[in-house]
Amino acid sequence: MASKVHDLLYQSFERALTQLEQKRLDEALKTSETLRREKAVLERLRQRVTDSSVDTKFRPFFADRVMSRIRSQTATGLRIESVWEGIIAAFRPIAIAATVVMIVLISYNLFKSKTISVASALGEPDITLEQVVDPAFVMNWE
Repeated sequence: MASKVHDLLYQSFERALTQLEQKRLDEALKTSETLRREKAVLERLRQRVTDSSVDTKFRPFFADRVMSRIRSQTATGLRIESVWEGIIAAFRPIAIAATVVMIVLISYNLFKSKTISVASALGEPDITLEQVVDPAFVMNWE
């Protein structure tokens, strides 16, 4: 009920209310001090806006001037972010974390194997030529 009365109060400033609506609003204003204060605040606000309003007419070709300024700023210095820059910004923390994990795993593998080689860094055992030629080793490896 109160929201309907508030709606009527706001509408009373915008349009002429019907007799029934005006009667309902007048009764609500008689009984509610808060509603009377709100109406007074709205009236003062509307009066201030009316008093302080400046001439809002624009000079000719206003829209064309604004659009040409936007185009010139876009062409000279302000660039629009591409999709890739957004993706790079979003995945940068993930790339940093993945790099840290890779460094830790490579360090662990090198420490565990006690030899420095690409195979030991990747966690692969060092394979000699004899092991490659040996058929028993090849069968175990598969």
